[in-house]
Amino acid sequence: MRHTLVDTSVLVEYLKGNERAERLLSELFNGENILYINSVVFSEVVYVMMGIIQEDPQGA
Repeated sequence: MRHTLVDTSVLVEYLKGNERAERLLSELFNGENILYINSVVFSEVVYVMMGIIQEDPQGA
């Protein structure tokens, strides 16, 4: 079992639909891995996503 800390950039790119990030996380999810984020990563992802939502509140 492998323990992996996932960085902000990977999560943000995944949420934006980046194929490389999607492939990486898919491999990590499908393997025998335990994924972690810390409070800084969580805060940064929330901050970035709030900015994206504010730019396009209707989701268009």
